[in-house]
Amino acid sequence: MANIIEWLFGGSRSADGNSPPAPVNTPAHPFYPQDLKFPNYVPSSYSAFETFSIFFGALSVIVFPSLYLILNRTSVAPRNKAIFIWFAVCACIHLVLEGYFAYFHATMAEDDTILGQLWKEYSLSDSRYLTSDPLVVCMERVTAVSIEIEAGSVFIYLKVKTFILIFGGPLSIFTCLAIYFNWPSRHVLQLTTSIIHLYGDVLYYWTTIFQGSPHSRPEAYYYWFYFIFINSIWVIIPTLLTIESWKELTKVVSEDYRRKSKKLQ
Repeated sequence: MANIIEWLFGGSRSADGNSPPAPVNTPAHPFYPQDLKFPNYVPSSYSAFETFSIFFGALSVIVFPSLYLILNRTSVAPRNKAIFIWFAVCACIHLVLEGYFAYFHATMAEDDTILGQLWKEYSLSDSRYLTSDPLVVCMERVTAVSIEIEAGSVFIYLKVKTFILIFGGPLSIFTCLAIYFNWPSRHVLQLTTSIIHLYGDVLYYWTTIFQGSPHSRPEAYYYWFYFIFINSIWVIIPTLLTIESWKELTKVVSEDYRRKSKKLQ
């Protein structure tokens, strides 16, 4: 439990926390601001095209089975099938990509795994993902929490380390199930999950734009495509889904009010 609390809220400050750091030879890096220091920085071994190709290839492992599953569900309307795919993609990103960052953020600059290199590629548009920025780390940890469970006895020793998504991931999965099985709670889940996406994205945007976006390289490709366009998807689609669910829930409540009014007359 102590390890979990320390992981969530940060470790205690050491006694020599105010001592000056030892001089190091800092490798050159492509991230902004240019005065950032990454003593153990390891350049990516893949190009941007190769990195994203591998990522989208892995993502298709989730999308295509989900697509096959929902297309065969004749009771689900075409629009809802598209929404089902959206939440399936969100669940995959929350569980895998964001969960990986939430756990390994402190060593991201030296990480040479495919997910680490994907984060380094994206960090060209937002270097906060390499500096363990408090807002970004805490925001992702609200979404993805890593819990280490240890249980032992004379005969058995079990150690499980896994990512458990406490908001975005499970809610996205439950929303998929609600659409597939036509649960009455579908729009409650859709509204809640979409608002979480909206709030997180607006906070994420605002905190760096407020500073003048110093964490992005000056090339338009990194700022307008990586930072603005890719993240805007999690503003536009959740906004539309929030409006849809708001209308549906309002309509149901209005009908219930009318039924109750007729009974009282």
